[in-house]
Amino acid sequence: MDKDEARYILESFRPSGEDSNDPGFREALNRVHLDPALEKEFSEQRLLDAAICRKIDESPVPKDLKMAILAGRKTIPPIRSRGFAGAISIAAAIIFSVFTAKFLINSSSSYSEFDGFRTVMTRDLSQPGFINLKVQGSEYSKLRAWLVGMQSPAPLVLPGSIEHFPPMGCQTQNWKEGKVSLICFVKRGEMLHLFIIDRNTFPDLPGSESPLFAKTGRWSTAGWAEGEKSYLLASTSNLDSLRKVMGGI
Repeated sequence: MDKDEARYILESFRPSGEDSNDPGFREALNRVHLDPALEKEFSEQRLLDAAICRKIDESPVPKDLKMAILAGRKTIPPIRSRGFAGAISIAAAIIFSVFTAKFLINSSSSYSEFDGFRTVMTRDLSQPGFINLKVQGSEYSKLRAWLVGMQSPAPLVLPGSIEHFPPMGCQTQNWKEGKVSLICFVKRGEMLHLFIIDRNTFPDLPGSESPLFAKTGRWSTAGWAEGEKSYLLASTSNLDSLRKVMGGI
């Protein structure tokens, strides 16, 4: 499969990630990971799709929409006058479109950086020997003290229900000009990996009430921001299981 064919197939990749197991999409996804430029393009496409989906979800559905469609009539009455009022309406529509487009473009740019971060972190997790916990123990206070000493981000209190998961240990790594903390947890025999980075690295991430869920290879992930930190939670469980974990945050 060449680059153009992969791009064409992935244009119809659904934001939920449920197409990842389809053989045709899987081949295209494998092709993406071999081409950094195509991978960046695909990441930006996914983030733009996600932003559009969120906007659609936030928009109220007219109560008579179904009947309007079935009746074949327009739900918006036509403008009968081209006078001053009509010009104002058209101008307002144009301004709204411009601001909406600017919002989506800015969100896509910001989120694409996080998508790249997520791709790199989950790829690292898949590498043998990447998990090399420098400090081990089940007390977060001791792990935090070590992270702070390494000038790596560590919140005073872990977010939400994660605070109640028994940690195994932690390590640090670099990301561009800053540091990333990784804390590993066990929940009912399942490994959870929490990456922590300063919030100003990804300032536009949503809060924990609406995290960004994504399937990256075999990893289910959730990204969100809280306080002065941004978080990426990764697990090999399915997205539904991760949503349940995030439901307690």
